[in-house]
Parts: sequence; C-alpha cells; structure tokens
Amino acid sequence: MSRWAESPFAWGLYFAVNCQDDAPLVTPERMASQSEAYPELDGYLRHADELAICAAWDLPAAPPLVAGPIESDIPTLILAGAYDPITPPEWSQSVAENLSHSYYFEFPAAGHNVGGDNPCMDSIIADFLNDPGSTPGATCLSDARRPEFVLPQDIYIAPGVYHIIHDIEFSGPRGEPWLEAAAMVALLIFLAEIGFVLITGIARRVRPRKGQAAPDPIARIAHPLAGLIAVLNSISPFVVTDINNYFLSTDPLVLRFGLSTAYPPVLHLAILVLAGTVLTVGLVIITPLAWVRRYWSIPSRVLFSLVTLAALFFVALMAHWDLLGLLF
Repeated sequence: MSRWAESPFAWGLYFAVNCQDDAPLVTPERMASQSEAYPELDGYLRHADELAICAAWDLPAAPPLVAGPIESDIPTLILAGAYDPITPPEWSQSVAENLSHSYYFEFPAAGHNVGGDNPCMDSIIADFLNDPGSTPGATCLSDARRPEFVLPQDIYIAPGVYHIIHDIEFSGPRGEPWLEAAAMVALLIFLAEIGFVLITGIARRVRPRKGQAAPDPIARIAHPLAGLIAVLNSISPFVVTDINNYFLSTDPLVLRFGLSTAYPPVLHLAILVLAGTVLTVGLVIITPLAWVRRYWSIPSRVLFSLVTLAALFFVALMAHWDLLGLLF
C-alpha cells in the first residue's frame, strides 16, 4: 500500500466508488478472455492489484442508480474524446440522444481527459456558459491536432515495463520496499567486487609474485569477469531511470505497453541486459568450480558467490520487466 499512501490523488474516494460500481463486474474469466483476445498484451493487468484491494474492502455491489436513460430539456454540454477507452464516445452519444437540448462535441485526438491544455475546449465551454440556449462555436475543432499513431515496429511490446516505477523508485513512495532493499544490497555487492578487482589488480602490478605456478586460467579470469558484470549491472539502473524519466515527460502512455526503440538509450539498455545475462551464465558455471577447486581465499570465494547471486537477481528483475528480449 506504500505506493498509494503519499499520493495527492484521493485513493480512498476512488476505491469507495469503484469497488462498488466497477469491481463487481470484473472477473478473472473476463480478464483471461481479454488476454486471449490480445496475447501480445498478456500480463498487462493494470487493475489487478486494485481488485485485490476491493476484495479486502469487501464492499457490496452498488444498486443501479437509474433504471433507464436520463431525459431532460435542460441545456447540456457534452464533450467526448474520440479515443476514450473508459467512457467511449458511444456512451456520450447515447446520453445526448435523450437530452433534447444538448450539444455534443467530439475531440478527434483526445482520450479520457479532454481538458488540460486545450484552448479549443475552453472556448466551447465559455460560449456555452455565456449563452446556454445557443449552439457554442466550435470551428476550432476543424483545426484540432490529429492523432499520431505508434506502429508495431516502432515499439517493443513489454507489459512488464509498466511495473518498473512501481517496483523501484528510490526517490518516491511508489516502490516496493523489499525489492528496493534487495536492489540496494545487490548494488553494494557489485561495488565491493569492483573495488576488489581494482585493488587486487593494482597489487599484482606493484608487487608481482615471481616463481609461483600459473593459476588456473578460469581462476585468473573469474574475478575480472565478475567485475565486468558488476559494472554492467551498476550502470543498468541509471539507464532504466533515464528511459523512464524520458517517456514520463514526453509520452507516458508508451510505458503502458513497452518502450519506443526510437530513443537511443533503449538500445543501450538492450545491450547491457543481453551482455549481463550471458555473462551471468558464466558466473553460475564458475561459482561451484571455485569452491570445489578452492580458488583463492574463502572471503574471496564468498564475495564471488555473492556477486553471482546479485547478478541472478538482476537477470530475474529484467525478466520480470520483460527486458530480456529487448534486443530482438
């Protein structure tokens, strides 16, 4: 519930209404049917956690407020967004048919929120309020911006991307505390490994060990490999943050479905994720060998094992966010 606690949005009122009006009509079977109809979006269930909250609140389903359509001759202004998925234009048109003195206007590029920075809407509302008995001027609708479509080849479909900001947000209230703690521990382990590789590398150059047998080739490359993985995984969170901030400020709707490949850091992240995943497989293979063949000292083996676990955590996190196939 931490993600809801510090939000300025009135979540209590939202759930008090929706848990009675909408939630009773949504069933697991209905959500499953939608996933079957749109398999590429399977896993994108924005309201799944909200249904769990409604189940905990255990509110009764609200009775129908009206038995039929409202009929009236009171002047009524009806504004609709052509791409509104919540209250679609068809609903507004149906309402307008039973209001004999209504004015219906549809905005061609708007969704659920017709308002905001919309001078055309402001002009129509002002005309209506100044003279409710006359049709408001709406010539500005002909000049309204048309929608810009994102084509399938322009976006990497990844429902899990939508959950990134709700999983880890160190500077805000929406992250999951246990996941943020695990990520922080993993990053500290990576920093420890990077420091270890740097210190041991400098020490070998300053005081080379002569006369000793050459170490096992695997033992020689293991820690540098772990250090490389540590660097890659330490960079990844910053790239993810940059990508999230970019789309939140330019086109937040994209994050509901995936990532636009037109933004260069998305390709950078794809390379980081692929390289980190492949190299982590190497760590998983080397770790048991390090213990069986007794590479290095025990503290060094423990650190190497912890890096392997931290790298596996990052791979699991990237899989949860549907980022493993980003390059393909």
